[in-house]
Amino acid sequence: MTQFDISKDINSFLAACTPEKRRAGFRAQVTSVAVKETKTGKTYHEAEFADASGTVKMKCWDNGPSAGWCAAVAEMMGRQSERPTPNAQRPTSNEGAASPVVCVEVTGAFSKGDFGVESNDWVVRALSDAERAEFFLGSAEVRAKQARDWRDITEIVDSMQDRHFRVLCQAFLRHRGPEFRRAAAARGNHHARPGGLVEHVAGMMRAALSLASCYDLTLGGHDPSLGTDGMIPMVVNRDLLIAGVLLHDCGKLIENQYVEDSFEMPFTARAELLGHIAIGCGLVAWHWNQCEKGEREEIACDGLKVQPPAAARAFRPWPKEKLLHLRHLILSHHGTLEWGSPVVPKTYEATLLHFVDNIDAKMEMMRGAREKEREIAPGVVGKAWPIGVTVVTPKWDVTGE
Repeated sequence: MTQFDISKDINSFLAACTPEKRRAGFRAQVTSVAVKETKTGKTYHEAEFADASGTVKMKCWDNGPSAGWCAAVAEMMGRQSERPTPNAQRPTSNEGAASPVVCVEVTGAFSKGDFGVESNDWVVRALSDAERAEFFLGSAEVRAKQARDWRDITEIVDSMQDRHFRVLCQAFLRHRGPEFRRAAAARGNHHARPGGLVEHVAGMMRAALSLASCYDLTLGGHDPSLGTDGMIPMVVNRDLLIAGVLLHDCGKLIENQYVEDSFEMPFTARAELLGHIAIGCGLVAWHWNQCEKGEREEIACDGLKVQPPAAARAFRPWPKEKLLHLRHLILSHHGTLEWGSPVVPKTYEATLLHFVDNIDAKMEMMRGAREKEREIAPGVVGKAWPIGVTVVTPKWDVTGE
């Protein structure tokens, strides 16, 4: 019986692929099977597979061993996409109908060519119920990382001093937590996996807090006579910045949302017509108004219990200026009009948010390249989309020895 080296996930499988053929395999969900055509008119099937770490596409020609399977799955998915999905069965953030969840083990002789992973003999085997349950749990490493990132996010939010921003962010995490923890930060460029948005936001929060402290010192000045206990002026509004980091991509709860218990991310009319920036701006305004309304009603109820009534605390409307600044962070976080923001950053907080967003995305792209691409020289991995450059790692001992 032929032995295959089954990778723990798709990223590990891609990293192990070389120009030389290698008998290997991976487990994944089938997210699409489509009929494609070459420039010369020859047809083939393109199957896309996904797991918690990423995606991979495989071609299957008409004479391939999986041609019949591809045709059957493509027909099944086509029939399902034409069937309306009842609202009660539809995820709360997703308007698209989901395809049936097909989970398989893919094996064959694979190599990495100019156009990605290639194989002429790949075949599939349906996963058993036990294998399927284990597959959707994801790797222990991914689960541990995302649990740590979620913990960091909630702890940072709970530490916010500004009551309005703290209540808003806590309410968002409480009401949108499951959707947030399932969403991706992108469809392909970076953090393109379930839970990727949590990873992205946590990385940004840590960087934002460090940079805020740096620029409080740099922009606010520091009197040496104050000593180590001297107070440094707070120039950057920390809580506004943290709220902006948490909520800047909240529109991706709709735009980049996975179907529950699936690695499929359907397209929706709402996401395509509005985009995550406009959707996010609307979501934040809605949550802000709900929090303000909830506080007003809570104070009104408390007032009925206080005697005399004059002793009851008065409701104070939430400051509209705070919401205005927060919405500016969301609208400007892409940085330029050419990159999709309707306005450019015009505050310290908006500028930091834009660059922290870019830094975290770029660092993840480089990490992904180091994980997936083969080494072409000591410490050098080949060019990886979408960064388009080779990634080089210093090889000397970090202690300097």
